[in-house]
Amino acid sequence: MAKKTRTNVVKLSDAPPVPRWYQGRVAHAFFRNKVAIVGLIIIFLIVFAALTAPYISPYDPNEIHAADRLAPPGTTYFLGTDEFGRDIFSRLLYGASISIQIALIAQSISISIGVVVGLVSGWYGGWIDDLIMRITDAIFALPGLIFLIVWVQIIDEDQLTFFTALGIDAKKASIFLALGLIGWAGTARMMRSQVLSLKEQEFVLSA
Repeated sequence: MAKKTRTNVVKLSDAPPVPRWYQGRVAHAFFRNKVAIVGLIIIFLIVFAALTAPYISPYDPNEIHAADRLAPPGTTYFLGTDEFGRDIFSRLLYGASISIQIALIAQSISISIGVVVGLVSGWYGGWIDDLIMRITDAIFALPGLIFLIVWVQIIDEDQLTFFTALGIDAKKASIFLALGLIGWAGTARMMRSQVLSLKEQEFVLSA
């Protein structure tokens, strides 16, 4: 009778940590790359300008200067004005601030939903996986702009007390929440594929 051979399975906890010398080499290589340094500085300046927009903006972004319509860039208006006389530089700063909020809030919502849905779908499989994937396909087929328009019309801003307690405008919070609810499908599919691949690995089967 042939003896059964036992395969050695390496657990994740037994994996060696990343050595500090390797981390140091990565950081050293990054800071030696001049293009990477310039890109890091540009990103830092954009984030800084977005976070401090109410303090460094010379004008209100919606303030209209009728006498200075389509003014060229100069000392009064750094980037000129638009057809309504609004300062373009101030509008860029506030626009960057809203973009940062979308990146932090809307993407956090969509990634959180997508990760949970993908984990459940990939781990349990069967009819649960089929049901979740059909819902995901429906989300993919749903026009995002139409969903946002309908969402803003039917959702009462008084229901978003959680965001208003954090100092976020109710209208912006409604849009952020809508973007988060419609943007999770791609993350869910990616997470599902990773779970389906990993749950057949030896370290998972032996657990």
